Amino acid sequence: MIVTRTARPAGLRPAGFALLLLLVAGTVLAYVYFTNKPEVPVDAGSGLRAYLDQQAGYLTLADGLTDRDGDLVADPPAAGFLHPDTLLFCEINTADPARDEERWQPFVDHLAKITGRKVQYVKVLEPPAAKRDDEGSLPATPAPASGALAALATHVEALRAGRVHVTAFATGSVPAAVNRGGFVPLFCPGDAAGKFGYEMEIVVKADSPVRTSGELRGRKVAFVGMTSNSGAKAPIVLLKEEFGLTAGRDYDFGFTGSHGKSLREVLSGSADAACVANDLLGAETAAGRVKEGELRSVYKSSTFPPLCFGVKHDLAPALAAKVKEAFASFSALPTVYENTPGRVKFAPVHYKRDWAYVIEIDKRLRAVAAK
Repeated sequence: MIVTRTARPAGLRPAGFALLLLLVAGTVLAYVYFTNKPEVPVDAGSGLRAYLDQQAGYLTLADGLTDRDGDLVADPPAAGFLHPDTLLFCEINTADPARDEERWQPFVDHLAKITGRKVQYVKVLEPPAAKRDDEGSLPATPAPASGALAALATHVEALRAGRVHVTAFATGSVPAAVNRGGFVPLFCPGDAAGKFGYEMEIVVKADSPVRTSGELRGRKVAFVGMTSNSGAKAPIVLLKEEFGLTAGRDYDFGFTGSHGKSLREVLSGSADAACVANDLLGAETAAGRVKEGELRSVYKSSTFPPLCFGVKHDLAPALAAKVKEAFASFSALPTVYENTPGRVKFAPVHYKRDWAYVIEIDKRLRAVAAK
């Protein structure tokens, strides 16, 4: 009988050879495991919890801000007004700041003409390095979290610190900007009659078996992010209060980062439904990214105000008045919002009245969100 022996390196004892084989086998198994390891799903619930942790600080005026007249907006300071030689302006951070600067150039030129100041478009709002005051406490704005929460905290802190003077916040972020950054809401883009607003809609694919929002139980819903009113906060509240559906318990959800991506999640089948602002749905359709008839609405909310433009509360009154004049007299808004026909001119807003529903949604969110 011929016995075949496995060759081993010269000088390697049997025990050592066995150990070598175990190491090789372990390396191969580890390679197979990690190269074929499924992706760990993002815990969307952590984003919801992170927002709820920060939300309490967004619902009341920050220390140092007062509201003596009860309009819910920070009063001008008694002294120490800002008189910047260069006004720093931006809309809201997007993925294409160069394109944003280009489309807002007509307004930048108009603002400079009316105010008599230089105007710089701020393409990217950088988060400041963490600093402590003389008593060792952190700044009044809550510490940034990840994603949309970090972007909101950065934007609010930029306003508070004077790194932007004239800016805009999305619907759901306006209360945080007012309370923590001293934002004074002035104008929303509106139609020719000066009316403004949009509705939150829950949309599904046209051939989806879902006919009402109550049928989303056990399905997946695409949210934009926890700073978005129509893209997360309002639907979380309304799905619970009107249909008894609690986020994370009765339906799955994930965050996409934008209304357009939420819509594409539905179209691709990655989500069963998306919660979006219908004016932005119209913009996606006008741009050809969503085709007519591809989606079907199963819910439509009451009207909310859209994004809002305003100034820092301590901007010098005469300069702030000139900024208001620039918004009111700007006639080229249709070129800025070329895919949103309903945005024709800037319309003045009244924060306490126009944001009442948004503020109410914020207050009800904690009570209905999953624990």
